[in-house]
Amino acid sequence: MRRALTILMCCSLVTGPLAAPASSRPTPSATTFEDPDDTPGKLDLASVKRTVKKSAGTLFVHELTTYEGWDEEEFYVWIELWEREPQFEGCYEGRCTGLWEGAIYWDDENQELAGYMFEVTDCGDCESQPIEVWRSGDKSVAFSLYPSFFYPDTRSYDISFRTYWRDRFRLEASPFCRVDHCVDRLPDHGTVSFPLRSGRST
Repeated sequence: MRRALTILMCCSLVTGPLAAPASSRPTPSATTFEDPDDTPGKLDLASVKRTVKKSAGTLFVHELTTYEGWDEEEFYVWIELWEREPQFEGCYEGRCTGLWEGAIYWDDENQELAGYMFEVTDCGDCESQPIEVWRSGDKSVAFSLYPSFFYPDTRSYDISFRTYWRDRFRLEASPFCRVDHCVDRLPDHGTVSFPLRSGRST
């Protein structure tokens, strides 16, 4: 098996219109998708920016920015990622999907932001794959993926984000806030798409 995975889960692909890029002419190395100010709570997403860095090998850096500042202990985002046109060479037949789920969250034990991804598959004895996460500003967090994360021949990947902000003392009524947390999606429907600048080495 090519990667360690952790959880047996089922997910359905979400379809819908893509969020509009912040600029109609993004630079070759950076692309930004914006999200409206539409959800109560500190984790209302404003944008996601994907930057391709090549100073020490290709690296895809994703920066999520919110409309308000937040404490690290408050942060939680769920990620869904779909690889497009991957080749599942070296996999057990029918077990590799190119569909990923993961999270960025506050790790109480290590007192830091942490993140992981796992492939949605029928493998029941696997572990999650950690991803590098860091705070990049008062209103932003970043995480990185290397080209080796993806399968060979993957041409692009579609991705969506969903934040959960907890506030026991929340007073406002909103369809996006249930029980004690407020939820925001980027994009509101469907996914945003990023091309790969470099294929996976085998």
